[in-house]
Amino acid sequence: MSKTAMIAKLPLKEGARDAFLAAYEGMNAQVVEEVGTEIYILHFDRKDENVAYIYELYRDVDSLKQHGGTDAMKAFQGAIGDLLGGMPELISLTPETGKGL
Repeated sequence: MSKTAMIAKLPLKEGARDAFLAAYEGMNAQVVEEVGTEIYILHFDRKDENVAYIYELYRDVDSLKQHGGTDAMKAFQGAIGDLLGGMPELISLTPETGKGL
């Protein structure tokens, strides 16, 4: 099975960054325990501090599915629901080649 990746684009409401960061830290505490989650990095847009991106790399599709079904993910989604300033965008990727693979 090949690796799989995702980019989540999360537009935030004005002033929601700190609360979002707190919710992310709670999620990240679980992610560090997930064997199949290889990379899980939060980024903020350089031009718009109210747009967050999470880059995710998984060992395989099953690891992505396991991550998505955790109680921590459900809690994270609940915590950020009122912080979002628009619809999240999820982009599924298939890593091909490059440093770190």
